[in-house]
Amino acid sequence: MALSLYAAQALVGSYLNGRQLPDALLGSIVDSVEARLKSGKLPVLDEALRDLIDQEAIAPERPAVAPSTRSH
Repeated sequence: MALSLYAAQALVGSYLNGRQLPDALLGSIVDSVEARLKSGKLPVLDEALRDLIDQEAIAPERPAVAPSTRSH
């Protein structure tokens, strides 16, 4: 894996902070971020990309908590 792709995935993953995106959209955003990294454009995650992520990201599901089986 190219270092620029790894960096783009890390940047997007960090911004998502546990949220999920559909695979196709995630791939497109990572590609855009990688292209911006390679060309030296700043900011790498510009306002348009952040807005798109914020609009489409799905919050992570909370893990189910099993009821306690012990009685006190």
